[in-house]
Amino acid sequence: MLLAVLLSAFVAGCTKKGGAEQGSSAGNGAATVAGRPGSSEVIKLRPPESAGAGNAAGSQAAGSVLQGNDRLLTLSGASDVYPNDYAVGPLEPAQPAGRATADVRSTIVSFFSALAQGTIDTKLVSPAWRDEITRLLDYPVSQKELPESVRVGLVSIEGEQAHAAVRLARGNGRATGEIYLENSNREWYISDIQVDLSQLMVPFERSGEYDPAQFVVKEQ
Repeated sequence: MLLAVLLSAFVAGCTKKGGAEQGSSAGNGAATVAGRPGSSEVIKLRPPESAGAGNAAGSQAAGSVLQGNDRLLTLSGASDVYPNDYAVGPLEPAQPAGRATADVRSTIVSFFSALAQGTIDTKLVSPAWRDEITRLLDYPVSQKELPESVRVGLVSIEGEQAHAAVRLARGNGRATGEIYLENSNREWYISDIQVDLSQLMVPFERSGEYDPAQFVVKEQ
């Protein structure tokens, strides 16, 4: 009887010791994985698929890959590279750096957006040139010579005057020219349009051979 009791106590002690060692090993294993070099420094460029209450900031930026942190990836001394149209050259970014440039581009895009619907938005035209520009555009509008899209070249601002090259498109038709603006009471208004809208109705044929070298950004 005594031998059976001692044997039972010995087995129970071994079981507890083994369980403790197993739990300690599991705990150490978890610590080892969590402390794996670099695992806690992983930078997530995309927000998680499902954000909890504690990750509301990530869910607000759904669809944004870098969430504004792309500026941190800018190389020191690097220069901006803009989209390029072979007819008008570099295009103005959708979000220009300067406020005045952004306002000029917005006015140009808004004007041609209205024109695409057959409307001459006279609110965007300088009062001094409103009648003349309306007369200039009345006939193209009546003939449905209307753009479907517009590309705006880099905006140039000198004092209260600004201008930019533009390229309009409608189907296979293209029309390239210049648009001028002037500032009045801190607002930019169209003052002149030098684009032949009738070219929008003529199928565009590019002359000359394609030369990819013309799109290479040359160092200044």
